[in-house]
Amino acid sequence: MFPDLVRQFVRGGAEVLINLSNDGYFGRTAARDQHLAQVRMRAAENRRWIIRATNDGITAAVDPAGRITERFAPYQQLAAPMRYSYISAQTPYTRYGDWFAWSCLIAGLHSLSRAPSTVAYYKDIAVLTMYSLPSSRSRPFSRTPG
Repeated sequence: MFPDLVRQFVRGGAEVLINLSNDGYFGRTAARDQHLAQVRMRAAENRRWIIRATNDGITAAVDPAGRITERFAPYQQLAAPMRYSYISAQTPYTRYGDWFAWSCLIAGLHSLSRAPSTVAYYKDIAVLTMYSLPSSRSRPFSRTPG
């Protein structure tokens, strides 16, 4: 969820992230799994362990590659040890943020602005096609003289 906020925590020196979440309002929907998927993405973007504890969702440990290493059944009151480690290295995403995505958008818009106009080209084809249609008297696909 909040990729820039998580990135700022890591840039500020966080070596492991803890995610406390109230997933109770999701009920028994797919939203709990989607919430966990977003946490997995944040772990991979910043190359950090994330320990996730929820009240009604999915409690899990996510490694720096975004893989779930520990997962506990929802709707259980429990305490359990989870393995994790501290990491201080920063990823390019942690250092620079969304600059790559923004530069791709700008490059794409720039290339579109420099592309030749295709609207007139398609209009010409439509006009040519309209005038090149065979008349109802001719039989262009017939092999026999008509």
